[in-house]
Amino acid sequence: MRINYYLSILIMLSFYVSMAQSNSDTLIIKSDYAKSYNQPILATKGTIIINQIDSLHLVNNIRLKHYEEIRSVLGDSLDLKLNTILLRYENVIRENDSEYNKLLESYNKLALINKEYIKRTDTSLQVTAAHLDTLNTSLVKTDKHLTKTKKMLKKNKRSQTWQKLGIGFGGVALGILLGIFLN
Repeated sequence: MRINYYLSILIMLSFYVSMAQSNSDTLIIKSDYAKSYNQPILATKGTIIINQIDSLHLVNNIRLKHYEEIRSVLGDSLDLKLNTILLRYENVIRENDSEYNKLLESYNKLALINKEYIKRTDTSLQVTAAHLDTLNTSLVKTDKHLTKTKKMLKKNKRSQTWQKLGIGFGGVALGILLGIFLN
């Protein structure tokens, strides 16, 4: 029974500690911050932000440094001129981001088209290489057959020559024999 009691107290304590930790890591942006010219609020990694304003613009360190540089050049007073410059600067950044995203999208499409083209070209080259290998094998076989055919033609030509000479000598011998018998 005592163990259950201590266990329930331990669970409640751990719950309250986790709640206290989450409250310390929570940043609440109240509605009065929307119309103030206070310094920017810094939210570190892991901080939970609860926004009670209609809209909240989060700015990274690089952009914040640009704004601070502009402020230091124009002075600390936030007048209409500075707000106009900042709004124009934000519009330029927004337009540049938009154009960059369009360019990146076009590049990604082009990269996909290039990959597909390279893949098709590679496949075509592999097929062409296979055809060239087959053609080379056929040419080697044809060359062997032509060599054999040349040898056979030479052999056939020699045998025809000897055959003609044999017929010629046979005719001469027959003529001589007939001449001897007829005489």
